[in-house]
Amino acid sequence: MEPSRSGHPSRQKLIAQLHHCEQEIREHLNALNPVSRRARLWLTEDPVRTKNLEKIATQLQDVLYFVVQERDSLPPENQELLGCLLTQLDSPRELSANNVWELADAMEVMLVRLGDDPYVRRLILNEFPRDLPESLRPARPASETGNGSTGAQSLDIDRAREYLVQRRRAQAHEYRRDRAKMRLRQRQLLIMAAVLLILLTLFSVALVWGEAIGSVLLLLVLFAGAVGSVLSRAIKLSKQPLSAGEALRPGDVRPQETPLGIRALISAWTVFVAQPVLGATAALIIALVFTSGLLQVGGLAQLNPAALALLAFLAGYSEPFFTDILGKVAGKAGGSLG
Repeated sequence: MEPSRSGHPSRQKLIAQLHHCEQEIREHLNALNPVSRRARLWLTEDPVRTKNLEKIATQLQDVLYFVVQERDSLPPENQELLGCLLTQLDSPRELSANNVWELADAMEVMLVRLGDDPYVRRLILNEFPRDLPESLRPARPASETGNGSTGAQSLDIDRAREYLVQRRRAQAHEYRRDRAKMRLRQRQLLIMAAVLLILLTLFSVALVWGEAIGSVLLLLVLFAGAVGSVLSRAIKLSKQPLSAGEALRPGDVRPQETPLGIRALISAWTVFVAQPVLGATAALIIALVFTSGLLQVGGLAQLNPAALALLAFLAGYSEPFFTDILGKVAGKAGGSLG
C-alpha cells in the first residue's frame, strides 16, 4: 500500500496552519469590502497592502500543493522557515503594510525552496527565455548525463534553485531599500512644503502691508498658481500607462510617459501635498515680475487681474514657463540662472 502523502505529523500541522492562515487572510480581505460597516469614505484600506495580502493568499495555495505533494518529510530547515512565516500570518489584521510586503517577498523565496523540479525549471525559463547561463548548467556535459544539450534539459536544478533564492532575496533587499528612500523623500518633501508655506505666508503678509500688491489680488494669484500646479500633476498622472505594453503605440509622435509603478505611486502622494505650495510660490514670483514692470505682455504696462491670474496659473502649471521667465529677468539684470 502506498504511504499517505500527508501522513507525517509535522506535515499535518503545516497543512492545518496553511489552511488556517489562508482562511484568516481571506476573511480579512472580505472585511475590507467597501460596503462593510467598518469602511469609511475618508479612510480606505491601503491598496498595496491589499494587493500583497491577495498575493500571499495565492502563494499559500501553491505552498500547500507542494507540501501535500511531497512524499518524504520536509527538510527541517524548510519546516522551521515555513512555520515561522505562518506564525506571522496568523493575524493578518495586525500586520502593517511594510510587514505584509516583506512576508510576500519571503513567501516567494519559500516557494522556490519547496517547489518541485518542473516549477523551478519554469521559473528559470521565464528568467532566461533564450539561453541559460553556464553557471546553471550541469557540471558534466549533457551527453554524459543522458540529457539534451539545450534549453531546460541541460538545467542543473539544484544550482537553479539556489540562483532563484538569491535573486528573490536581492529583489526583496532592493524593494526594502527603495521603500526606505521613498519614506525619506516623503519626509523631506513634507518638511520643505511646511517651511515654504510658512515663508510664503510671511512674504505675502509683508507684500500686503507694504502695499506692493492688494490682498484680493494676492489671493487670486496664489490660488491660480496652486490650481495650475495640481492640474499639471493630475494630467501627467492620467497620461501615464498602467503597463509597459501601453507605453509605446503605433503612430505616436512624442515619447510616452513611463509606465506607472507601485513604488512610484507610493512616493507620489507627498508630491501632491507639496504641489499647491510650490505652484503658489511660483505664481507669486511671476506676479511680482510682471507687476513690477520688469517684463511686459503685449506691450501692456499694467495687467488686469484676469491676465495676472492667467500668468500665475501658467507659472504653477508649467515649470519651463516659470524658469524661462526667471531666465529673462536674470538676463536683464546681467546674470543667469545657471
